[in-house]
Order: sequence, then structure tokens, then C-alpha cells
Amino acid sequence: GGAGCLTPLPARQGPRWSPLVQARRSDLRAYLKAKGVAWKEDASNAEPFTPRNRWRALLGPMRQEAPGLDAHLWETHLQVEELAAFKDAQVEGWRGARWDAGPGGILLARNWAGPELRWVLDAAFLELDWTREAALLRDLAAWMLPHLDRRPGAAKTWGGWRLSGTDASPANTAQESLFPWTLKRC
Repeated sequence: GGAGCLTPLPARQGPRWSPLVQARRSDLRAYLKAKGVAWKEDASNAEPFTPRNRWRALLGPMRQEAPGLDAHLWETHLQVEELAAFKDAQVEGWRGARWDAGPGGILLARNWAGPELRWVLDAAFLELDWTREAALLRDLAAWMLPHLDRRPGAAKTWGGWRLSGTDASPANTAQESLFPWTLKRC
């Protein structure tokens, strides 16, 4: 869901390769006709069992009304893809300085903006193989934000999550000063 649904279908998806992903069917049909090759439609494309097939039926009339629709959608895809790459680079750049993840949970520094914290939680949850649902990340970040700007005191819990001060044993003193907070599942 979310912005990920606005990214383009990649030309390479594992063993599949779709070099014509940006080409329109009408253009492909015309090309094949000029080459004397018959167009063969996959009958399953007309079945309404996938969202893609249901959208395909709606797009024809929309394209007639707005001929530039495909170009605008493709540009939107590319911009969202660029923003996602920028976000991922930011999050990776903060790693080690503002956050880290490992078997002990997610280590966090202070001073986060809401979107930044959600992005970091998303990356850490992915790495730790924890469930990443947008609503959970949004609610968890909103609960965590006011605590992260304070000095760690007693551990706080919310919805199966525990936010506590990082272990301040002599072996972890540097880590504790850099990452005063640790998030773990209860």
C-alpha cells in the first residue's frame, strides 16, 4: 500500500523481464501489424480476478478523455521512485549515527521528526522481519516521539512494544550515550 503502489512495474522482476512495460498496447498492436505478426491476447486479461485487470477495463475511457494520462502517470511513478530512493539513502545514512538494529531490538538516538522515525522503523522492521503495517508504524512512532526527546527513565510499554533505556553497563557506555533508547517487542 501507500506510495509503493505508485512506483512503476520494474522491467526486471526476478526471472521475468518486461522490456516493453512502458509501451501501450495500441502501439504494440500497430507494430506487430506492420510486421505481419498477429496479436494474441491472453484470455485471462479479461477476467476481473486481479486489480490490474479491473483497472485495465476502466482505463480505456479515461485515456480517451485525457490523452496525456499515461505520460502523467509514468512521470508520477518516476517521481515517487526517486523520492523513495532518496528516503532510503537518508535512512541508511543515519544508520550507526542515529539508529541501529540487531537481535537486541532497535537502538535509537533522540530528536526525531515523525516521518523520519516512521522511515527508520520501516527499515528496521524489514531487517528484523517484524510485521510492517503502515498504521502500526504511524501509531507506534506517534507514541514514541514524546519519549525519545527525554532522558530514559522507567521502561514504557504500548501495544506489545517496550521502549526502554539502552543498557548502560560499562561495555555499552558509548553505545548508551549515542543510542539512549531501545525498542523491543514485549
